[in-house]
Amino acid sequence: MTSQIYENESWWQQNGLGWADEVEKRRSLQPLYGIQEVVLSSFFSKMQKHTKVLEFGVGFGRHAEYLDEISNIEFYGVDQSPTMLESLKLRLQHKSDLLNRISLIEPRTKLPFPDGFFDFVFTVSVLIHIRPDHLGGILSELTRVSKNGIIHFENNFTSNSELKFPDHNGCWQHSIVQEYEKLGLACDLMTKAADEQDIYYTHLSGEWDKAKLESNVMFSRLHNMDQRIRPSILSFEGEIGWRTEELKVRIEKEFQTQIEIDSLKKNYEEEHKAKEILEKYSKDLQITVFQLNDEVKSSNEKLTEFRYQIDNERLLNEQLKIEFDKLRSQGIYLESRLHEIENSLAWRLITKLRGMDSFYRMSKPLRKIIHAVRRKSSRDSGKSVVIAPFSSHQENIIAEKKNNDLRDILSEIPLKSHISIYHPEWLGVSHSTKELFPFTLPIKELHDIEEVSYLTKLIYEREPLSITYSGFAIGYFQLAKSLKKLNPNISLKVLWHGNTTHMYEDYSWGRYQEIIQLCNEGILDGWGFAKESMAALYAHKGYPSFFINNTVNIDLERVKKYKKIQNERIRIGVYASGNTWNKNAFTQLAAVGLIDNSQVNAIPYTSRMKAFAEQLNIDFQGRESAVSRDELLSIMGDNDINLYVTFSECAPLLPLESMEMGVPCLTGPNHHYYKGSELESFLIVNEPDNPVEIARKIENVIKNRDLIMDLYQVWKKQNNEKSKQSIMEFLEGAH
Repeated sequence: MTSQIYENESWWQQNGLGWADEVEKRRSLQPLYGIQEVVLSSFFSKMQKHTKVLEFGVGFGRHAEYLDEISNIEFYGVDQSPTMLESLKLRLQHKSDLLNRISLIEPRTKLPFPDGFFDFVFTVSVLIHIRPDHLGGILSELTRVSKNGIIHFENNFTSNSELKFPDHNGCWQHSIVQEYEKLGLACDLMTKAADEQDIYYTHLSGEWDKAKLESNVMFSRLHNMDQRIRPSILSFEGEIGWRTEELKVRIEKEFQTQIEIDSLKKNYEEEHKAKEILEKYSKDLQITVFQLNDEVKSSNEKLTEFRYQIDNERLLNEQLKIEFDKLRSQGIYLESRLHEIENSLAWRLITKLRGMDSFYRMSKPLRKIIHAVRRKSSRDSGKSVVIAPFSSHQENIIAEKKNNDLRDILSEIPLKSHISIYHPEWLGVSHSTKELFPFTLPIKELHDIEEVSYLTKLIYEREPLSITYSGFAIGYFQLAKSLKKLNPNISLKVLWHGNTTHMYEDYSWGRYQEIIQLCNEGILDGWGFAKESMAALYAHKGYPSFFINNTVNIDLERVKKYKKIQNERIRIGVYASGNTWNKNAFTQLAAVGLIDNSQVNAIPYTSRMKAFAEQLNIDFQGRESAVSRDELLSIMGDNDINLYVTFSECAPLLPLESMEMGVPCLTGPNHHYYKGSELESFLIVNEPDNPVEIARKIENVIKNRDLIMDLYQVWKKQNNEKSKQSIMEFLEGAH
């Protein structure tokens, strides 16, 4: 039971004041109301002295008024309608003792009486206003407070509850007998006393059974009387009704006609007075109109001039804002570059040498030789002398081989294709790029403007539809500007594989500022993110943001049903690429320590990780350095389960690579994989710093490995479709 108010309850709470007049009108025309009063008087006049009786739904006090006159009973009443009880108090204000036993209650709440407080509880035409889903709770509460029995004067017997009328926001007929059966109680029908309602009795004690309570002969005679009188009353009521309605309509028409006549007279008088006033001021108004027209014309001219000035000011402000945004981005970019230079080894070495006075003095002869060479070179035919660790011939050979390699790769790419550029030494980015894009071009960091110019021409010759920088290395910024300058119509995009955590890294911060500047200058028309939340963030900030769904497809027939060799150790892989805290290697090792008969394979591992494993008596194997992708895939495929439970990720490939090799992989709750799939409950560790939870997950995965791999095949198919769709939208620039 709750205190929520439903529409049917609200109607009675608001409209109870006038209900007494409506019932009195019905009472004078319908025998049912008198029959109810006779039956209830018959019941309670038989009771012994001090019998407590409760009427549930006392209303305006129709039954309270005459039942209170029966001296051997003590009458109580409750109702949820404040307007009904207000009407009751006005009618029965002379019965102060009775009023003290009348209570306002909240709908469907516990009655304010102890168990078995009343000898009898009764309702009259009340249950019809209660929703079927609330009836059981109310009957249960009436049963609680009643000692001997409950009497209902309600709708005729029916086996199904249903809405009978929409009046008063709902009138229902109920299967009252069946409702009591649900409570484990028997409810009997008494001898019928009225055509329109039945009397129900639920006997609760050894006293006052149905035979002792009812008067068969009297009830039958009342029923016969009702059957004889009602048809005549209905017929008489119908004739009176239509004649009354006809008279009402006629009177109403005459009344409305008189109102219209009076209104027309009044309007005529007002219009006549208004005409005189209008004629009086007509000439003055004409003069005023001429004056106002001149003023409007003058104001319009000034307004046009002001609008022109405002448009110019707005355009100027927009231009200044664009320039300001560019300058701010350039300032942040230059600041990050300065930070890189000041933290570079060369800068620190130069600063150190400048601070060493003795060395500076000793280097004076060498500096004289360098200055002499420079002066000589300026007098020669323009040939420059370069002091470098490699000869110019060696450098040319290296540069030529590098450029030939790029030229060969580009020659294999069809004209007018979508090309993706990536740094070949960034392994995770390299693998992801090759999985996502059909045509890729490996380019390392660019430190020479001539190399940038050369690459610009090579790429331009392939007439690419778009260039996507998958990852953003040093020099990509200059390459992007150079390509845009040579071909203003080319589509340039960036796929960022990181998240906001990488802003702590100086390298990432510098490249991030370059991307922001390219966006502000309109050079980039697409900024893709491998992490869904990053795409949402920058889309909200107005950038051309896209979410790129990662995928992995390894062409190996390695996915097979798992059969563990009896007594063989459980092989667990821990592959945290790096020894930073966010890779969470030690917590994962601690989890392995909780798995009986297990061994761990860690790549790469540190001496501290190995020492920690030995302290926990873990059978520890692995490599101290990274291995190739093919070798790592082979190693992962030989395990029973792999772990990649890190604190911060973007969209890691390793978990998907492990699944592709037929081996489940646990991960942390920091990516979008498996959302909406049963795999989420198996493979996502919600507390990455809790080794106990990781261990529980390991054991559950080992037990359900075949099911997990079957689920993965379903998820993989859906994920591949999403990935293909996200790449298409990204390259075509449409969401």
